[in-house]
Amino acid sequence: MKNQFELKLLAIQWLENADEKEDLCAHGNVLVRIGSTVLSDATSGRWTVSATALFLLRTLTQNHTVAAPVGDQLLPCCGFTMWPLANSDDVLVFGCPNGIDWAVEHVP
Repeated sequence: MKNQFELKLLAIQWLENADEKEDLCAHGNVLVRIGSTVLSDATSGRWTVSATALFLLRTLTQNHTVAAPVGDQLLPCCGFTMWPLANSDDVLVFGCPNGIDWAVEHVP
């Protein structure tokens, strides 16, 4: 049996005491469970859920591994800068090195 995966947005907000024009990312608490292992829950802090959504959408068509990541982490602490990629509809998201990560591999 394959591992069960649970992903749930528990809360969403902008950063407190930040100018809303400067805070371009949505932040929130996220539940992530793979099998019986809980990677994040309501007590784990706030993550940049807008970057998480983009990275998880990328995993629909691409593997996410250490050798070929779709982003720094699938559940990043920060995702504060986005740059458009030349000749592409995609963006490069920059953040800090903190976050929670796991591999996503497509099995034929």
